[in-house]
Amino acid sequence: MDVFPRLKCIGLPPGLTDIGLTSGLLAFLQTNRPCVKGWRGTFSERFARNFSLPFRHADIEIGWRRVEEPYPSNTCLTLRFDDSDDRPYLEFNEFSSGSSAGNNGGGVYCKDLPADFLKTETLLSFAERLPSYKQIILKNELLRLLFQGEKSSRC
Repeated sequence: MDVFPRLKCIGLPPGLTDIGLTSGLLAFLQTNRPCVKGWRGTFSERFARNFSLPFRHADIEIGWRRVEEPYPSNTCLTLRFDDSDDRPYLEFNEFSSGSSAGNNGGGVYCKDLPADFLKTETLLSFAERLPSYKQIILKNELLRLLFQGEKSSRC
């Protein structure tokens, strides 16, 4: 960690099950208190809790949707969590070939979600909010696990 003394956030993948702690890493965690970004219910959340570090949920790419009218475009839908307060929002990132050869266009649109949406909704009710993306949402394994984890933490 000496190489990254100003590191503010550590992203841990969902399949990670262990991190070999060295004295240098332990000192870094205690001194810098970086945010841990990962998935709820996994090693990353337990790691953050064990070291009293802030935890932020990792973004989940929900999927891509292609439309042909009024012009061909592809949109990537991502469930994101704000780095400062873990506030959830949807990001629609559209890519289009534009109206003439050689032009590319698109844009990003963000839609805030209620802070407690994971506690008040099911995967199905969430999918029904976005009918054009319903099947994509229902097939997303990380979203299913996220909603299952929130449901089990409510019991």
